[in-house]
Amino acid sequence: DNNDMVQLAWQDAGGVYGLTHSTPRMDEYTNQGVPFIAVQSFNADELAIYRDKELYLTSISAYIAKVAKSPIVDTKLKLAVFKNGVRVADQDITTYLENDWNTFMLDTPILIDADITDLKFGIDVVAHGINESPIGVDEAGRAVAGKGDLYSIDGGTTWLKLSDRVTTVKD
Repeated sequence: DNNDMVQLAWQDAGGVYGLTHSTPRMDEYTNQGVPFIAVQSFNADELAIYRDKELYLTSISAYIAKVAKSPIVDTKLKLAVFKNGVRVADQDITTYLENDWNTFMLDTPILIDADITDLKFGIDVVAHGINESPIGVDEAGRAVAGKGDLYSIDGGTTWLKLSDRVTTVKD
């Protein structure tokens, strides 16, 4: 009997919906001092379920690692958001916890609407020491290849798989 049916809708207790192609277990990666941007990538089909709800991308969470005890270069980070290939957020990260998860709020939230056919967001590692591995990524095989393991060394023009190209640092 349809009259006895109960509909349940789940929402994160914090009032947020998570967008990720990764899981929390990570290895640390370095680009040996070369600046790079590490992102998650979503296409129009993956974003479709969010559009009718007037939802915004308001924050980005990332694990910020510190390996060297006395780095030669201070790590400098920015938030990076690309909408349809165009960078729409370029916000300095002024404070963060080292070797921990951090959530950074965007100064300007980004509406997830029908105009977005490609959304990439993550961390721009503007400067880091050669021995530093500032960004963590999932263990091999745990990030969705081409979705949760992308990086760029040319400002977001070309995207490569982070797990294929950078050196893994282990204790």
